[in-house]
Amino acid sequence: MKHQDEGLNLLIRPEQPEIRSGWSVRTVDARRSLIHLRGWILSAARPERVEFAKADGTVLFSSDLTERRPDVSARLDLPGAESFGFNLVQPTDLIPGETLTARFLDFEGQTIHVSEVQLTEGVVRASVTDGGVLKNSLSLSEAVLVGLEGDFLLRGWASPHLGVAQIRFMIEGDLVGFCTLNAHRTDLSDRTSAGDSEHPGNNAFVFQGHRPGIMPGTPVVAVFHDRNGRLLGEASRPLSYEFRLHDFRAIYDTESRQLRVKGALFSDRQIRALAVQFQSGRSHAITRLFLPRPQDVRFDPRGRTLYSGFEDRIPHVGEGDSRNLHLELFYADGGQRRWRVPITALAFDEPEAAIDEITIDWVTSSLSVKGWYRSFEPVTDVEIHLGEERVFGIPLCTANEQVQKQFGFRGPMAQGFTVSGPLDTAVDHPEALFAPAVPARLALRRKRQILLDNPALPVAVKARIGAMTGLVFDRRKNLFHAEGYLAMPRIPARAQLLINDRPVDEPLPFSLSMHEGIGHFSFTRIINHAMPPGSQVKLRFVDDRGQVLGDLAAGDTPLLSVSRQGGVDGLSSEQLAAHLVKRYLAVPRAKTPTICFIYQGSVTFAAGGGIQRLLDLMQSAHAAGYRTVLIDRSEPWSLSMWPDTYRAMRAYCDVHLPILQAYKPLIIKELSAALKAEPDRLPKGFAPLGKPMAEHLADSLMKSDPSSRSSSAALAARIDPQFLAIAATITNLLDAEVVISSHVWSAPLHDLLLPTTFGLIDTVDVQSLRARIFHDAHNRLGADVVPDPAKYDIDEEEELRLLSKAKALLTISSVEQDFLAERIAPARLVLAGLTARSGEPLPPAPDDSAEILFVGNIYEPNVDGISLFLDRAWPEVIAAIPQARLRIAGRVCEALKRFSRLPGVALLGPVEDLESCYRQAALVLNPVRFGTGASVKLVEAMAFGRAVVTTPAGLRATRRPPMQRP
Repeated sequence: MKHQDEGLNLLIRPEQPEIRSGWSVRTVDARRSLIHLRGWILSAARPERVEFAKADGTVLFSSDLTERRPDVSARLDLPGAESFGFNLVQPTDLIPGETLTARFLDFEGQTIHVSEVQLTEGVVRASVTDGGVLKNSLSLSEAVLVGLEGDFLLRGWASPHLGVAQIRFMIEGDLVGFCTLNAHRTDLSDRTSAGDSEHPGNNAFVFQGHRPGIMPGTPVVAVFHDRNGRLLGEASRPLSYEFRLHDFRAIYDTESRQLRVKGALFSDRQIRALAVQFQSGRSHAITRLFLPRPQDVRFDPRGRTLYSGFEDRIPHVGEGDSRNLHLELFYADGGQRRWRVPITALAFDEPEAAIDEITIDWVTSSLSVKGWYRSFEPVTDVEIHLGEERVFGIPLCTANEQVQKQFGFRGPMAQGFTVSGPLDTAVDHPEALFAPAVPARLALRRKRQILLDNPALPVAVKARIGAMTGLVFDRRKNLFHAEGYLAMPRIPARAQLLINDRPVDEPLPFSLSMHEGIGHFSFTRIINHAMPPGSQVKLRFVDDRGQVLGDLAAGDTPLLSVSRQGGVDGLSSEQLAAHLVKRYLAVPRAKTPTICFIYQGSVTFAAGGGIQRLLDLMQSAHAAGYRTVLIDRSEPWSLSMWPDTYRAMRAYCDVHLPILQAYKPLIIKELSAALKAEPDRLPKGFAPLGKPMAEHLADSLMKSDPSSRSSSAALAARIDPQFLAIAATITNLLDAEVVISSHVWSAPLHDLLLPTTFGLIDTVDVQSLRARIFHDAHNRLGADVVPDPAKYDIDEEEELRLLSKAKALLTISSVEQDFLAERIAPARLVLAGLTARSGEPLPPAPDDSAEILFVGNIYEPNVDGISLFLDRAWPEVIAAIPQARLRIAGRVCEALKRFSRLPGVALLGPVEDLESCYRQAALVLNPVRFGTGASVKLVEAMAFGRAVVTTPAGLRATRRPPMQRP
């Protein structure tokens, strides 16, 4: 059937949708002679009313289906269907047990569903329905938004015998139009007139009107009057959606002879195509359908989709054709609609603009907005709003030929613009832009005149929230390790590993060490499956409420896959060196003061007091608010053998930059090339010792750097000019405020530092003083205790010359402090003893514990002291306390294998979790007979709250003067 009005052409084809109905009340009250019928129908086809008839076809009652039943729709969930209810109370002479036939009719009076209802006995407490006799009723049966924005369609009917001469339509108290009974419904004529031949003719009306800004849900009131203006009655119905074309615009470009159409399309039926038809008969199918327009979701009748938009450019359109347009909508079921575009929807030569890209770099705290515009009038101001934030800055505008060619523009040239600057000055509240997409609004002005004010449309934000600088997968333990840095206004609480976009288990607790908006992280976890070569790795960060804050992809940071034999698969030596240099260069400069710790060794957690001293200083610096950077010779894949300890260290080591011993020449080559390619990375004119850093790197390859020469063979063997040149370059690139290097052999590095960097050497042990003590032990205790004391020989003057390169020296004990104070200006000396790094002491050991603990590295004083104890004292301990147990931890066990069969002795070797050893120990042993520096064992045991049995030599640096043997 086809129904046609002015400007509207609807073709509706019959459908056979699934329909369901139900009853909640079907009661006959015989005492009061009343019937109460209440029920619903769920249908994709729009039902108009329901009729109740006897078996012989006699219609007894009828009710309009005006009540929507969302509870039914939600419960039954029939796709594409809507539910409508009715509630009818009428006088009747029916009795319980009788059966009525319910026929549900559409607007044209066609039956769409039939159901039977058997009446039951009960009490009807409701009143008779208003206008219960159909003969005296009038109705506003349909009020829908349809077509262009503001257009609506009203349908209804009235009993002809009432003498309705005019129906006036009111919206929000305003008269929006009127009409007469201008249509005829044959399905109603036999009942509305009740056979009354006095009132033939029309019994229905159709009215199409327009009201700008009208919204769904707005009530429409139909007021019925007779020819004398007497009020006959009113009917009301809220506006709903049947079909709507929202925000439609047709813009003609006279220079380019092209027509641009855009808008949003809402329909209850599945759309196949949308086309523009011109007066000449030419038709153009719109190619860009179902575009995202979340700002218009409120106009969707059911809120089903965000993809309601359409837009297209139609080339080669004559101006005459542009003034006479029709839109044709084709449905998937074969139906179609066609309507004429009013001349008011057509505009000429309007400016056009778009925002193409929003980039926020949270690391450098910068914002960049790029886009283009084209205007037939001069533009003096480009105004940008991102959400509620106005973007401040002067746009840089240049001709954009790419846009000009892409859209086929002629006449005015498209202009590209870029607004960029520091984030905190570009917008008032930068944190408001922390989102995957933000609504962006663009306005063009000519002085005070607004040329264009685009609506706010969502634009994806390209955000740089950080970088992963290191990735290791150790197949020996199935251990994954990632490190890098983050910068975001919200700090994540947990992180989840994604491999090839698939989550690996649940998010794990995550912590950041934040410094002026930049946080460094170290993330380690065991994964229970293989990681194939070429796997794409991401970390997903979530807050404490489970909301995703962002993903950080590995990018071009390679994944170092460690084989079960300890090698790195899939990377050549050159590629690995290039990766390390890129990692050095990727570390951002921080506003927070930075301390670089230079350790010419490997941070392996089986090491001894020197490592503990380094970690102690790092923790102290971190607690003081510095950003801590560690540069050492560790292999990244070897650190995964100690995941818990390394994770604990990274809590106060913000950045770890390893310089691999075997790759130093290749690293120097890559680093030199980077400095030559980007000389601005270092201050202009910076040339330590008269040469630029690139030349110092080259000299270190030939080991000819004069700053590293030493007349002492033992000291010269410990100086690594390549490592020191690389470390100095990295610290200069970071513009570190402070550099602390360990041991005297790191002294040549201080000649290569920036003048603004304060360099210190942590002596750890004064080597010439240590040589004296070891020679004394050799002579006093025997050659088996210190077999080769000559290897410790260091020229005192040479050591002092090297130490003088630093601006200050750190000493670990009062003995060393006094020794150096006699030879170097005391003002340059800083006594920095060991601190209790473990925090709170452990609870007391169990009362029945008989465990004794010794911890030590493979070092002459340790080997001598514990060997002497095992030879002379341990047999007496076992004789007196048979249940006593001695646990020995550390690399010192390598020299104690001959004691492995002693009763009660356990050689543990290197132990990652020393705290568990201290937890079980009743007391700790420190039986050394000589030594240098500070006694780490003593301080560590006291920090854990354990009693220590020691010697006078073990108490060195704890009392002044040293305690003498009685």
